[in-house]
Amino acid sequence: MRTRILLGILALVGLSACGGDGGNGSNPTPGNLTVALTAQSSAPGAVMFTVSGGTINSLAVNGGYHLYQTTLNATSRRVLVTGNVTAGALVTIAVPDIKKASQYNATVNQVAARSGAAIPYQQLTTSGFTIDVQ
Repeated sequence: MRTRILLGILALVGLSACGGDGGNGSNPTPGNLTVALTAQSSAPGAVMFTVSGGTINSLAVNGGYHLYQTTLNATSRRVLVTGNVTAGALVTIAVPDIKKASQYNATVNQVAARSGAAIPYQQLTTSGFTIDVQ
């Protein structure tokens, strides 16, 4: 009888250690997040921003924009998007776990006017421009 109880306990312990995430959602789910611009003033010709908060596997530009990027550290990238930039999705970032999306954030560093502006490529104030990771 003791042997059966001992085997039963060992089986339960063994099963609890096998596969799955124990129902707590700890298995990573790779996926994409979108970095979107909100522009309350004129549409710029370039936006420089920093994305941080976690590992970024890759970046892809949306629309017909041009993308330049540099890695600042293991969890931050500096990104420059140029073109006739409008409000909306600028960049898609591939991340190792979309369940950790709330850890990612973005900050506008600089904004420049379009080439056809009164003073082409003039640096603009960043007020009125926000960037969100969704």
